[in-house]
Amino acid sequence: LMDHSLVQRDISGRCQLHDLTRQYAHQKVTDIKALRTRYTAYYAKKLSQWGEAIRGEGQIPAIAALDVEIDNARQAWGWAIKESNLSHIAQSMDGLCLYYDWHFRYPEGYAACEELIRHLDNAKSLPDGSTQAEITRVLAKVLVWQSFFAPTKENESILRRALVYLDDPITKEIDTRAEHAFCLLRLAKTPSQTKDRDLTQEMFTQSIKFYDEIGDRWGHANALTAEGEMLWSISSYKEAAKKLKQSLAIYSELGDQRGMATAMVNLGSALLLHEDGQFEGEQLFKKGLALYAKLSNKVSVSKGFEQAISAMFASGNYEEAYALLLEKKALEKGRGLRQY
Repeated sequence: LMDHSLVQRDISGRCQLHDLTRQYAHQKVTDIKALRTRYTAYYAKKLSQWGEAIRGEGQIPAIAALDVEIDNARQAWGWAIKESNLSHIAQSMDGLCLYYDWHFRYPEGYAACEELIRHLDNAKSLPDGSTQAEITRVLAKVLVWQSFFAPTKENESILRRALVYLDDPITKEIDTRAEHAFCLLRLAKTPSQTKDRDLTQEMFTQSIKFYDEIGDRWGHANALTAEGEMLWSISSYKEAAKKLKQSLAIYSELGDQRGMATAMVNLGSALLLHEDGQFEGEQLFKKGLALYAKLSNKVSVSKGFEQAISAMFASGNYEEAYALLLEKKALEKGRGLRQY
């Protein structure tokens, strides 16, 4: 086919069909539904694999693969929803949403979640035989994911809705610990909850408990990081550093470089503001920012600089804070980022 120019290879090495070949192939398809099912099954499996890789040492190749495949993956997600194939939807969800979160593509992530929410909202059963309990679990999880992409002011209402689904008696017949852990972690980070330290602490504790029970080390690390950030925000720098050191150890064990960078920047900030850890804090800042840059995560680099500048200023290191501000502006200008 390539010799006859019916199939072409692009610069990425992928094969592309000539438009006429594509039209001809489409006309010859006798069972479009079966073809779409095979297509969604393929990408559901791939998204599941990519999602797992993004949580660990394979995150860079996984993100690179999704950079190429995202349009196909998004098409498969839409078809899985139209086919009401809950198995393919559940397989695909984490990989798709982790990708959108990685690149801060929030409008696309929100739209993908909303498409599924609208489809499942009033569903009592699905053609694939899924029970209402299984539908409710998936609906709760996609709502939690939607909270990542929604405006901050909408987060709590979205998460409360997810929690209502998870606490529905119908879900007692299935295991929802992963979804409960995910929801409680997100809910603990909402502005209204962080005002009540005891309630927030209870949510973090329960989230970590669920993650430990199901053996989810990555989820545990995320909860520790979020708890450390909360403790930092209320000036409990010593306690924050303890949680962040634990999360950094887990991320390092898993090979999650983005998680490591986040923990390093947060831990550096906590140590910098703790009287005995300024030198170590500054070194961790630099390592975390360098790792963000290595990941080409432009927005995270910018946010990391903001946190570093804030911590330097609060600790009285005004010259260093100013130097970091100049470096941040230079990076933003060179990478086309909005300057502050």
